[in-house]
Amino acid sequence: MGHMLQRKRSDGSTDFTAQIRKRQQGITVYNITQTFNDRGKAKAWMSKVEADLKSGSRLPQLNQERKIFHMVIDQYIKDLGDDIGKTKRQVLRTIKSMTIAQQICDSIDTSALVAFARQLKKERKPQTVGNYLMHLSAVFSIAEVAFNAKLDEGEMRKAVKICWRLKIIKKSGKRSRRPRLCELDSLMGC
Repeated sequence: MGHMLQRKRSDGSTDFTAQIRKRQQGITVYNITQTFNDRGKAKAWMSKVEADLKSGSRLPQLNQERKIFHMVIDQYIKDLGDDIGKTKRQVLRTIKSMTIAQQICDSIDTSALVAFARQLKKERKPQTVGNYLMHLSAVFSIAEVAFNAKLDEGEMRKAVKICWRLKIIKKSGKRSRRPRLCELDSLMGC
């Protein structure tokens, strides 16, 4: 669970960096690092933190049920029912089939959301990616309180901001032309 690194400082002294990482289901759920001047202090700190983790006193939420993202999306669709429009329902169902939906909620951070947006952009226009993130942010806005899911709304806001800066999402372009009368007639079936 824990390991220690020894490094030489520029002044010739040595420091000891102790790191403890706890993983569940292949996902890092706890990570802490502390640097000490003495190897003994670093070992004592590591022993105490590891004992706290084993007893559950340091991180009680490790024993709580962790929700998978697609379960939260299902709950959102079920609870809001007919209040969700057709487009939003279709977008959320599409997201459920993607890899991000298989992640545990508390592992979805800004970088995961930006990676998701990049994945979307491979097959969709930036405007569509923006729509997907907008519909997904509605789930993030109520998930923690309504569904007891660890989805951080702040992470979603940061991801959208980064996607705008990276031009993964952008506004729709202006139309360059209007349909001609014969095109409208063919659409109307006349």
